[in-house]
Amino acid sequence: MSARRCQCDQDGWRRADEEGSAITSPELRFEVMTSYRTLFLAWRAAIRKCATENQLTETQLFTLKFLDVHSEASLRELSQGIDCTESKASAIIDQLTEMKLVHRVRSVQDRRRLVLTLTDVGRQRLQQVMGAGSKLEGIVNRALDLPEADLRTLIRLNHLIVSQLRQEGDV
Repeated sequence: MSARRCQCDQDGWRRADEEGSAITSPELRFEVMTSYRTLFLAWRAAIRKCATENQLTETQLFTLKFLDVHSEASLRELSQGIDCTESKASAIIDQLTEMKLVHRVRSVQDRRRLVLTLTDVGRQRLQQVMGAGSKLEGIVNRALDLPEADLRTLIRLNHLIVSQLRQEGDV
């Protein structure tokens, strides 16, 4: 039985040696975890850089995008959408309101309901960071230059993994 050698390539990914030896189950699981961590850190660095260049935090950027997609969202809907507590979402909205990027307004349909909407300045800032021709759009397009079927499989598998983690109460 030959010794198995794993090395990192120039991008930091672990690769098996050229002998084609099979990766054992614990090794494969570790490689999946490592690849997710590497991917997470790379995405986060790209998003953070683009957000910072536009005087935003990552969370503020995701909040603006959520409100762009879900106009007139409540604070509870926002907190669920960006996966944070309502108090954290409220603090983010306070910051974005002070920056004149978000409005808190009463719902036209239900005056008891407070809804969150982007201001024109908020829409412009979001367009700068994530819109057509933006640096972040270029990064995303390069990173996800894969066949649609592969992207859909990736999304499906990611949802499955998250679902399994949540099922056991691990997250």
